[in-house]
Amino acid sequence: MTNEWQARLKNPHFWIEIAVAVLVPVFSYFGLSGPDVTSWSVFFLTLKDALLNPWVLLLAAVSVCNTINNPTTKGFLLDGEAIKGGSDDNSH
Repeated sequence: MTNEWQARLKNPHFWIEIAVAVLVPVFSYFGLSGPDVTSWSVFFLTLKDALLNPWVLLLAAVSVCNTINNPTTKGFLLDGEAIKGGSDDNSH
């Protein structure tokens, strides 16, 4: 595991982003908003329904991939040296 992934896994903001990446497509698909989830039973029932629906799982997976992708690397989901260039490149 690279240093980048170790840092991400230790960062609570990363986990909040992952939770939002899963919950937003799930709630959107079922037409729910925050005030609609008035109990834990509603919350977990909605998650259960999402797990049984392949389309919702695909939407959540795409959302998670968009969250964990690092656009500063050359490949998708690859760690490595950031792409050089642009105005931030001070090496002459």
